[in-house]
Amino acid sequence: MPKKTDGFDEIISKANLLESRFHSTDTSVAGKAEAELKALGGELKRWAKANAVKLTPYKADAPAGSGTGAVPMKKCAVVIYPVIDGKVNQCVLVGQDGRKCLYSCSPAALSPG
Repeated sequence: MPKKTDGFDEIISKANLLESRFHSTDTSVAGKAEAELKALGGELKRWAKANAVKLTPYKADAPAGSGTGAVPMKKCAVVIYPVIDGKVNQCVLVGQDGRKCLYSCSPAALSPG
């Protein structure tokens, strides 16, 4: 059976590389990055199933964008580390629902201090 970090770190690295393209002002670039991010979500689910890791869904409000525009841009971080049920989780963005950022989370090797 593979170690739980095998493949997981690669998925996180790929997600981090998508960050700038995902938030691009060029809609075609952002759309391609969003499709790649969705594919990474599937890859994360397959990794979790193969390693018997339960992914936790997590929703967070998108932070309001800065600037003076009439509609603030929402930018969901691609990878976050929230505390869920007293444990630090590592979460990968899998989509957006209106103003909500949707994540799949796996327990991190850290614990809150």
